[in-house]
Amino acid sequence: QRRVMGSLFGSVIAMADEDEREKQYAWEQTYKRTWDTLHEGAGGALVNVHLSDQRAKKQRLSSSANVAQTIRRGMIRFTVLVLDLSSTLHQTDLKPSRLVAVLNTATAFIKEYFDQNPISQLSIVITRNSVAERITELSGNPKHQIQKLKEFLRTGGEASLYNSLEVARRSLSMIPPYGNREILCIWSSLHTTDPENIMDAIQDVKKDNIRCSVIGLSAEVHICKHLATTTGGSFNVCLDEEHFKDLLLRHASPPPSQTRAPSSLIQMGFPNKKAFPCPTICVCHSDFRVGGYFCPRCRSKLCELPTECRVCGLTLISSPHLARSFHHLFPLAAFHEINESSNADHVVAKSTKSADSVPCYACLQIIDIKCSLCVECPRCLQKFCFDCDSFIHESLHNCPGCENGLFRLQNT
Repeated sequence: QRRVMGSLFGSVIAMADEDEREKQYAWEQTYKRTWDTLHEGAGGALVNVHLSDQRAKKQRLSSSANVAQTIRRGMIRFTVLVLDLSSTLHQTDLKPSRLVAVLNTATAFIKEYFDQNPISQLSIVITRNSVAERITELSGNPKHQIQKLKEFLRTGGEASLYNSLEVARRSLSMIPPYGNREILCIWSSLHTTDPENIMDAIQDVKKDNIRCSVIGLSAEVHICKHLATTTGGSFNVCLDEEHFKDLLLRHASPPPSQTRAPSSLIQMGFPNKKAFPCPTICVCHSDFRVGGYFCPRCRSKLCELPTECRVCGLTLISSPHLARSFHHLFPLAAFHEINESSNADHVVAKSTKSADSVPCYACLQIIDIKCSLCVECPRCLQKFCFDCDSFIHESLHNCPGCENGLFRLQNT
């Protein structure tokens, strides 16, 4: 009896330690049980699948799809990304270090930001040695933003939240009223070194209708949370690298608009790209280039789209950029998960002989519903795997089954 009680007590302690390890921060964990995520797929091969990670990403995709279409969203966003490059980035609680994690995650965010908001603009501000510096102007070129970020990625000293807000606010002060003004801070320090009262800077940001959101890498800092709460933004603290990436990518989709500005028409130009045998100077970089875009109003030459003409001030975009911006106004409905539903076996049994596997309608691969996420379109009732679900909601924004007319066929 003592042996049985001892074994039961040991198993209870092991289960408690397992639950505690799952709730710990990344720097508190001793090791990761990566072999627990290996499962045998439908073809007999080992597949590294973690249902909790897939459900977490699906929850992020569903949050934007479930928002009511009556909520106003800003299609044209002007965002300033503030990076804390103090000496605290050399800590290794995020693998391999905070500096590498910030670089990789910020690079992924810049690409996703311009993919989700093709007619928006982004600027990068860094703070180190108690000063703030703007390394890129507001522009729509992701390659230029990433290149400048890698060039100025040097750490040192302490961070200053006051100087960062002032530099970002000056960049957004001349934005027209139809644009959404946002500041996104990645904060690694536990304090801020400010030359003046930080509360005055927060009130100035709020007065200019600028939404400020903060993602902390260390712990919850009261002044950062107060900044986000006052300006209508969000404040979060990451637990590990994946959580940090998930928190940052949530800001890629446009948030609901805070201002109640009346709807107005905006003049835009759609220039065509032309190339000449001899290089000509551009008005954006004052450099000689062979090809470029020519403003339809003043015929000035520019290098990239979207942008604003430096001569006449006309907003210049391309028609594909404008078309890709409308999917936020009419989001694709979220697909239902059929793994844990009560009638999953009944639904799967109708379309396949095995209740444990079902073919994906998009990629035709067999989905093992015991170890991988399987979703279903609520309209055409077609099954999709997790990768195809992410591609449909992030890039395609259209259901292949509904586009093929299966929804109309089932109704008839």
